[in-house]
Amino acid sequence: IALLALVAALAVLGALLLQTGGWWVGRSGGALRIALAGLRRRRWATLGQIIALGLGLGALALLILLRTQLIDRWQANLPVDAPNRFLIGLQDAQRDDFQTQLAASGIASPGLYPMVRGRLVSRNGTAVDFAQYGEGRARRLAEREFNLSHADQLNSGNRIVAGRDWSDPALPAQALSVEQGFAESLGWQIGDRIGFEIGGEPVEGEIVNLREVDWDSFQPNFFVVFKPQALRDFPASWITSLHVAPGQEAAESALLEAFPNITLIDVSALLQQVRRTAEQAALAIQAVFLFTLAAGLLVLVAAIRATADERLREGALLRALGARSRQLTLARSVEFGLLGAVAGAAAAIAAGLATAWLGRELFELPFTLDWGTTLLLALVTGTLVAGLGLWSTRRVVRVPPLLVLRAE
Repeated sequence: IALLALVAALAVLGALLLQTGGWWVGRSGGALRIALAGLRRRRWATLGQIIALGLGLGALALLILLRTQLIDRWQANLPVDAPNRFLIGLQDAQRDDFQTQLAASGIASPGLYPMVRGRLVSRNGTAVDFAQYGEGRARRLAEREFNLSHADQLNSGNRIVAGRDWSDPALPAQALSVEQGFAESLGWQIGDRIGFEIGGEPVEGEIVNLREVDWDSFQPNFFVVFKPQALRDFPASWITSLHVAPGQEAAESALLEAFPNITLIDVSALLQQVRRTAEQAALAIQAVFLFTLAAGLLVLVAAIRATADERLREGALLRALGARSRQLTLARSVEFGLLGAVAGAAAAIAAGLATAWLGRELFELPFTLDWGTTLLLALVTGTLVAGLGLWSTRRVVRVPPLLVLRAE
C-alpha cells in the first residue's frame, strides 16, 4: 500500500510539474521556456523518470530518517528525569531496608510495586481455548505467564477511559483494572470475569474499568491490576524503576551489593543495543535500496539515450535559429534539474510522512515533517540529475548543427 501511495504521489507531482510547465511556457522565455517545453513534449518519459528515481530515493530517505531521527526524537521527548533502570526480584522482607538505603542514596524512584505471577485459565466461567486467538500476538499474550499486581491507587501514568473509578469504595474486592489495548487484543470487556491460577490456586476477578497506560513514563505498569484484598494471601516480589543520574553509579553499585538477589535492567544500555541492531539491519537493507536508486538512474540514462536523436535535432534547429550553446546548456540543466528536484522532494515528503506516522503510532510523537531534509534532498537530487543529464546529452552542443540538418 505504501509503495502504491508513493507511486501515486510521484505521478501526481510529476503531472503537476507538467501542467505548471505548460502554463509557464507561454509566459517565460529563453532557457526556461526551452526546458519546460522539452519536459512537456516528452511527458510520459518525464513521468516514468520521476517515478523510477522517486521510488529509490524514497526508500533510501525513509531508512535514513528512521536511523537518524525516529529514536532520537523519541528520546528527546522523554522527561530529563525519566527512569533509566528497572529493579526486579526484591522480596517482601527486604522492602523496608531497601527503601531506607534508596532514600539515603538520593536516587529517585516512583515507589515499589508488587508483582504476582499467574496464568490465565478462564473467562466468564469457561476455560480459555487458546486456539481461538490464532497464532498472532493475542495468543502469545494469553498463553504466557502474567505479571499481575495489586494497588489501591493507580499510578500517574494510568488514565481510566471506560468504567468505574478505581478509588470508588463500592468496588468489589475482586475488581480488575485492565489496560485498554491488552483487553482489545484478548476480546475482554467490562463486566467479564477473568480467572487466573497462581501457585496452583484459582483467583477470579471482574473487569470494572479499562485504562490507558503511558508506557513512555518508564514507571512499572501492568496489563492487569487487582485490588489488594484479592492477592493478599499470595507471595509477591517487588519491582521499581530508578533514575540514576551521572555521578550516582557508586550509590547504585552499593544498592546492588546490599541486595544481591535483585536484578537490574539498564534501560539506557538496552536502547543503545536497539539502536545498534536497527542500524545494522538498516545498513543491510540500504544496500538493496541503493541498487533500486541505481536502477532509477539507469532508467533515466536509458530514457535520455532513447531521445538522443530527437534532442540532437531540436538542438540543431535552435542553434540554426540563433540560440547559443550556453543557452542550450542552461536549458538542459533546468530541464534535468527540475526533474530531479521533483523526484527528490516527493521522495523526501513521502519518507517524512511515513516516519512521522511511525513516530506517532509507535512512540506517540507529534506529527511533524522535516522540511529541511526535503529541501536538501531536492537540491542534491536536482544537481545530480542535472549533471547526469548534461553528460548524457553533451553531443547536443558539440555536433555542428549543419551536420545534423544535412543528415535529415
